[in-house]
Amino acid sequence: MAKGIVGNGTIGGNGGNHFWETKYDKGAMVEEIIVWKEGNILRGLKLSWTDGSDSTMIGKSSGSSQSFTFKVKEKCTEMVLRGNGIGTRCGHIEFKTDQGNSFSWGDGGSDNYYMDVGSGFLVGFQGRANLDIDSLGPLFLKPLKSVHSEVDYGDFPNGAPDPTHITLDTQDFDGNHEYEWDFHGSKTKTTTSTWSQTLASSFDLQVKVKAGVPELAEVESTIKWGLSASSTHSQAEQDSSEIGWDVHSTVSPGQTVHCEAYCFQGTSDVDYTSTVTVTFQSGETLQFKESGTFSGVTYSEAKTTVNYTPP
Repeated sequence: MAKGIVGNGTIGGNGGNHFWETKYDKGAMVEEIIVWKEGNILRGLKLSWTDGSDSTMIGKSSGSSQSFTFKVKEKCTEMVLRGNGIGTRCGHIEFKTDQGNSFSWGDGGSDNYYMDVGSGFLVGFQGRANLDIDSLGPLFLKPLKSVHSEVDYGDFPNGAPDPTHITLDTQDFDGNHEYEWDFHGSKTKTTTSTWSQTLASSFDLQVKVKAGVPELAEVESTIKWGLSASSTHSQAEQDSSEIGWDVHSTVSPGQTVHCEAYCFQGTSDVDYTSTVTVTFQSGETLQFKESGTFSGVTYSEAKTTVNYTPP
């Protein structure tokens, strides 16, 4: 049995051709299952995956059909298969989920064969088929331990939007005599970082993301995009902090001083590729590639300008 897959057998006979229908090595799970029945046998099976693709037709789309669509992170808590009563075909499939849903289809034999559902995540089926489902067995992932995603932003910051000038405060000073003025203050700014990817988020574990964070920094008196050092993050983070300024000098009689405090805001939507590593409680690991999008808002440190108008 492939690594990370529960070792269930198949129920039915030995006719037809062997099939192994799964995309678990690409990170996809079963999103929808359609089963056809006719008499006491299952005639056909087709799957839709969480990556948006469909399986090939297994068996034949003949007779009456029934379908079931899994919700995000919905898991099987029980699955039962039956033969056709004479050991030549698979005749029945039923399962229950952790969200209170159930599926039952087929009029086969009376002997129940309970499958090991492992983690509960259904990732495909194996068996034998030609014009019917000769034999059938589910492919479930083993119990999970962790999910990690290591991000590669490619050629970032190429294509990143220019930072936006944000005025924080202004103040004017003037008078008929010389005095020292002081322009100071602070503003609260909230930075946000979100790494979005569909397949890694389909598991019922918090995804740990290893990535740098797009940020703004001053390089040779110019605010430019850069990346922080790579570290481990949750998929969605935010942080509020104070950015402050304090500048002072002297105004002469008849002179006017105009002060502005400002910062730069950077808003980014960056496509990335990631290597996702799923670790099972058995110690086995599964790796696959997945695209994602980083969305974030960040701010530079506060800066000030001071303009003097002569008397």
